[in-house]
Amino acid sequence: MAGRLRAAGYANEPVTGEAGAAAMLALGHPVPVAIVGQGDADALVRAGAADLVEGRLHPRFLVFAQGRVLVVVPMDGGFASARVYFGRDSLWLADLASRAGSPGGRLADLGAGAGAVAALLAHRYETVVATDVLPRTAACAAITLALNPRPNGRPAGAACLADVTAGLRAASFDLVTANPPWVPDRLPDPEGRHRVFAEGGETGFELPRRFVAEAVTLLRPGGVSVTLAIDVTWRDGHRPLPALARGYRRLGLDVAIVPTEADRSWPDLAPELLDRFPGMEAVRHVALLVGRPGGEARAPAASALASTTP
Repeated sequence: MAGRLRAAGYANEPVTGEAGAAAMLALGHPVPVAIVGQGDADALVRAGAADLVEGRLHPRFLVFAQGRVLVVVPMDGGFASARVYFGRDSLWLADLASRAGSPGGRLADLGAGAGAVAALLAHRYETVVATDVLPRTAACAAITLALNPRPNGRPAGAACLADVTAGLRAASFDLVTANPPWVPDRLPDPEGRHRVFAEGGETGFELPRRFVAEAVTLLRPGGVSVTLAIDVTWRDGHRPLPALARGYRRLGLDVAIVPTEADRSWPDLAPELLDRFPGMEAVRHVALLVGRPGGEARAPAASALASTTP
């Protein structure tokens, strides 16, 4: 399926020719088994990726194309606590990380969601590991990596079920990326449910701070971590993200805070957060880069990127 989509130039729209059925499945539309082929249809049903109803194959997934990289996301039903995340910020993270880290060596993508960031960066790194705490999400990341093989036919990387960095070897990665949940959850759901993919703690900073702290432990000398978060100024004047950045600088690490494209792409984000959480004075979506000096300059120091940390 992946090969047919790429050959047809699939770009999240229907295509003609032999890949037409594969494109319709990728877009979430039912397709007659006769068009797909009984063998492929049976394989998708056995894998739990589709349902067979009256001779038509109903997919449980969507496939998004980002260039030649294909990203698998399940079609969600019910409460979104187990939602498999893939959004514009995944692309921002991959782009920024590609500029912050030098190619070669090892990449870890923490809280990988659909596995898009790992797949987009895989061609630059010899070893790629994607982690996620939710079984369904880790499975999607594994499928995404399998659908984007290296030139030798091997998968782009490996996905594993892990709580942030659990099971990964310290000081062994050249680039670590993370897009953790960062939405404050001061307004609890009336049924006590928690949106694991979105909510980052009482102020929205608790979970990103943990991701940053654990990402730093994975860095080799010369390595860099790139973590998305929100930079909030509370009405008492406290700004947790710059405070964390100053702490890492005191430890001898290179640090930069880089604004993302959220102001342009998500113009309602800041107003909505400020309206929902009265204690906020200001908020912006950013990436926190932390570089460990030393090594053979595998990655440029985070501070080399054009940014000023208040």
